[in-house]
Amino acid sequence: MVAIAAATTAGGLLPALPAAPAQAAPARYADDFNGDGYRDYAAYHPGLSAVGGVRVTYGTAPGPGSRRQVIDQNSVGVPGTNETGDMFGEFRTSADFNRDGYADLFADSSLHPAVRLPGSASGITTTGLTQLADQYVIDGILQ
Repeated sequence: MVAIAAATTAGGLLPALPAAPAQAAPARYADDFNGDGYRDYAAYHPGLSAVGGVRVTYGTAPGPGSRRQVIDQNSVGVPGTNETGDMFGEFRTSADFNRDGYADLFADSSLHPAVRLPGSASGITTTGLTQLADQYVIDGILQ
């Protein structure tokens, strides 16, 4: 652990830094995409379209629920198009990267860099999607 000492100047202590803006509490689970307190499951599914996609199953108190969502490169807002060999979503990871209370899903394909699909009260959304230049998900780690 690093100790931080108060810095001084000829006139006394340096002014305090302004407080960071208030943020929502981070998602309880790294895979709670809709912030309801239950874990959700995102899996690669090669048969969702000709070239793959991600199927999200939303959790409930007793376990996996019946609500599902499919995201592939034909989904509105997702960059690129379904191409042979794409395998969109084969590699993915999740966490509440922006600390808004909803887990975000990162997914990539063999032909394109990763995209961040933000979580929201209604689940994964392509609104506010971010494509990360030259970053890929390898063994569940964004690199």
